[in-house]
Amino acid sequence: MIGPSLGPAAPPAPARPPAAQPRRAAPGTPGGWLSPRVQRLASEHGIPLATVLSLPGTGAGGRVTARDLERFRQAGESAAPAVRPLFQPLAGAGEAHERREPLSRLRKRIAENLARSAAIPQASLWLEVDMRRLAAWREANKGRFRERHGASLSYTPLLALAILHALRDPAHARLNARLEGDTLHLARYLNLGIAVDTPEGLVVPVLREIDRLGFVELARGFEDLGARARAGKLTPDDVKGGTLTLTNFGASGAQGGIPLLNPPEVAILGAGAIGPRAAALPGGGVGVLPRMTLSMSFDHRANDGMAAGRFAAAIRAALEGMDLSHVEF
Repeated sequence: MIGPSLGPAAPPAPARPPAAQPRRAAPGTPGGWLSPRVQRLASEHGIPLATVLSLPGTGAGGRVTARDLERFRQAGESAAPAVRPLFQPLAGAGEAHERREPLSRLRKRIAENLARSAAIPQASLWLEVDMRRLAAWREANKGRFRERHGASLSYTPLLALAILHALRDPAHARLNARLEGDTLHLARYLNLGIAVDTPEGLVVPVLREIDRLGFVELARGFEDLGARARAGKLTPDDVKGGTLTLTNFGASGAQGGIPLLNPPEVAILGAGAIGPRAAALPGGGVGVLPRMTLSMSFDHRANDGMAAGRFAAAIRAALEGMDLSHVEF
């Protein structure tokens, strides 16, 4: 038996739009939630919802009603409860919000030199250095070095040795030079400038002809320059004649940075903080090794990027493969 035929199904009733949900307050906020009407009134009058939520409500459960909002609006926003700032103001009560500080003589000199540097077409590069060998050697010898010589064993003389090793290759001589006018003065000696942070600002004393110094003389010389720089006891000759500069970003904890040239020098090196970082291990795998970011900026008028990159790579190779067994102290 065939049942009665079925007519076309009636179209489904259109879905009702979801009802506006009241805005709920943050946990622990008086009032619990705001009705759509209260939200609309707050929007019309430009009253922040956070302010509305902070009002004492007279509705059920302490909710803020439209009447509460109207009462607040008529009384003026000055009736809003005081809101405690998240932080203390930078300026205390009675203190000026700004103060003028004329640049010191040293800061003016620094500004002038940086302006000269910024006008130079310079480029930068950086690479990672495996510092396992040097870090282990320094850790094993720093105590004995201080006992014998009364000086700290920093990484600076080790970096200087690596730079010297790279400069023994004449192919890198153009990076240890000064550009004066249209003439590049290539130095077959190394007057290494060391950027030192002092209470007055950054200064760059120079340790002269370090290629003729022993390791202990290097360490003592750099420590002496730094101490005299911080004490304000440098002489004019101490800051002249540099052929290459080394700046230590790691002293501030920074992993690296882009150094600005110290004209008329044509290259500057930057050493970042040495610390444990994930790195690929020889033969495969990943491990945590003491690493350092070595950066360099160079005057593109005197050298091209490939020449600068080869010089930086030579320094890295010297740092990673340095034989310290012959270092006497």
